[in-house]
Amino acid sequence: MCLLGYVKEQHLYYLSEEERKSQSKLWWLEPIPPVHDWPADEYIMITEIIEAAPIAYNLKVGFYNPGENSADMVDLGWVDLAALAPAPSMSPRENITTSPPKSNINEDLHGQRQQHGRL
Repeated sequence: MCLLGYVKEQHLYYLSEEERKSQSKLWWLEPIPPVHDWPADEYIMITEIIEAAPIAYNLKVGFYNPGENSADMVDLGWVDLAALAPAPSMSPRENITTSPPKSNINEDLHGQRQQHGRL
């Protein structure tokens, strides 16, 4: 499963050099339960923590077809992540690293997991 986010030209500086070529950021998701175990005709809610700049993305979610090297894409439309929740300050180039942002968010989420189980 993947999440693909296209960005507006004025936000390209948040992307790596490779991502700028397609004007998009790609996140690979591994939901629990895995997609192949989802029951038909039922709703499944998954949570995934992703690193993303606080900008608007035109999001699409893709369901990978094993053996076909393709994905069925579902358009989610434009989502402004900056408007959803306050985020720790992040310079445009910080989101290119593979390390998590330096903030209390990981500690906060860890504490919530301990109190409430899996997020």
